[in-house]
Amino acid sequence: MPEPPQMLRIEFASQEHFLEEYALNISNGGIFVATEDHFEVHDEVGVQVALTYCQKRISLVGEVVHRVSPELATNGAEPGVAVQLSVPVGTIRASFQPFVGDAQPSESATGGGRRNASRTLARLRARVRIAGERSAEDLEVHTRNLSSAGVLVSIGSEPIAVGQAVSLVLTHPNGDRELDIDGTVVRHLEASNGRVAACGIAFHVAAHNRASVSTFVEEVRTLEHSRGLGLITGPIEDVGLERLIASFAACSPRGTLTVFSEVEEGMISFHDGALQIASLGGATGAKALARMLAWDEGRFEFRAEIDRSAVSGAAMPLEEAIAQARDFVDRDTGIELLRRAPNARLCLAPEAFQGDPPENKTERAILDLAAVGMTVGKVVDVIPDSDAVVCAVLRGLVQRGAVTIEE
Repeated sequence: MPEPPQMLRIEFASQEHFLEEYALNISNGGIFVATEDHFEVHDEVGVQVALTYCQKRISLVGEVVHRVSPELATNGAEPGVAVQLSVPVGTIRASFQPFVGDAQPSESATGGGRRNASRTLARLRARVRIAGERSAEDLEVHTRNLSSAGVLVSIGSEPIAVGQAVSLVLTHPNGDRELDIDGTVVRHLEASNGRVAACGIAFHVAAHNRASVSTFVEEVRTLEHSRGLGLITGPIEDVGLERLIASFAACSPRGTLTVFSEVEEGMISFHDGALQIASLGGATGAKALARMLAWDEGRFEFRAEIDRSAVSGAAMPLEEAIAQARDFVDRDTGIELLRRAPNARLCLAPEAFQGDPPENKTERAILDLAAVGMTVGKVVDVIPDSDAVVCAVLRGLVQRGAVTIEE
């Protein structure tokens, strides 16, 4: 016989305390239980909700989707586990109805009726293809939020034009299935440096597919809500991103920092002292990390796991990655070209060389990318030198007439 799941217990001494937790979390399929006991993500657990004020108990079963270890308490966290309850949200609400009465889930949990379709913060892997371009490769992106009406996706260096028809494939957080759906880009989120950080895509859902789309979105909403319980969050400027990375890495064997500044969103993941992921827009590795270290303000979220929405690159010792990124930050001045015209396309004028070969590999890379009409932002993103070095070489090529910029 299978062993019974480990049992957790959470007590509510007052109806007010219970109703607050019910509205924010239980009614949305999740609960955070404070405990210093060790659990692993995906462990099946039982949860006993004890309403001591009325001498009632409700027993539930769920899966651990996020763990905050006691070691993380030094960073302002409460040790415990976030549990996604195993029964549908509707069943949960029906079970608790006798103890809830007329109380309803909070507006922050349901969207408060202010949108036609409430949005859920959700990081899913996704692929986007420009409609009608059969030869084009899918763009690998990740979502920021999701509703049954549309999605917001973080985008790389070259945004998709507003009004463009696209096809999307969204991967379920469990990785066990995908949702194929058509849509249209309806808006851009643009940072102060002119870069488009994200695209809003409205779905085109046929009547016969509405139920499957709604089911997919509801499952994602429930899981993402549960995984978000117990997150460690705060402003970057209080400590500084470099110290935050070192602090979390010292007390957790693995983790993901998601960092935000204006409309930009970056990700840093580590495992056993090695940087696994650093991404920001179209930049990766030390270059992306350098851009994030340069942020004077913003906020962070930390989860003690590797984010499944991102693809790991080549691992690098964390200290080495930070040192390289710090060196990039120290040298990343004089990048006015990148700030002024990130979306301007390059145009190659090879006759200007008059037979002279490129001087170095950075020049060769820029000329190759200019030949296919890439933007300034994309060129700076994909070449691994620091932003300042790439901009300086590009500026020299422009001055020599080898490359022009179509602003």
